[in-house]
Amino acid sequence: MTEQEIINYYENCDIDYRLVWQIDSNFSLHYGFYDADNRRHKAAVLNMNRVLAERAGVKNGDKILDAGCGVGGSCLWLSEHYDVQCTGINISEYQLIRARKLAEKKKLSSRINYEVRSFLDTGFEDNTFDVVWGMESVCYANNKKEFLEEAYRILKPGGRIAVADGFLNDMNPEPRYEGMLKDWLDGWAVPNLWGQ
Repeated sequence: MTEQEIINYYENCDIDYRLVWQIDSNFSLHYGFYDADNRRHKAAVLNMNRVLAERAGVKNGDKILDAGCGVGGSCLWLSEHYDVQCTGINISEYQLIRARKLAEKKKLSSRINYEVRSFLDTGFEDNTFDVVWGMESVCYANNKKEFLEEAYRILKPGGRIAVADGFLNDMNPEPRYEGMLKDWLDGWAVPNLWGQ
């Protein structure tokens, strides 16, 4: 997949994400984390931010990079729940326009910055961030190792990488499933899943 194919996918599917995924109210494109207390889509989507933040050990004062930030939902959530500086990067200026408007509307612009950058080659200096956050975005990297190498480079010593994403639990799926998997991934402009 090329970056342009991924950008086109999100721009072409924007109406679907607005109507079905309700991104105008939850500001997120990810699936969510469902549990006994979070059974509805909006609650589960917000809960996923909470779960990942806990696992990453996010704390006040952290400088966080949201790698592949979509319309900015995770940066908004993190900035509402912690005293952090959050930088969201995305290859889609189209989505970042919405992200910036949301941050301004919620009066969080002083703590959130959105930029057009690739998470595979960010251009940030070494040792910049306490947390690199990938919320169902790293799946769009053709080579996941490149993401991990770049994340490691820009993390401060002792920094944390937090990723919630799709993974294959069988590196050698039965041949009868390979075509279905390819069609499914192509439909979402995802080149491959983790582990490949």
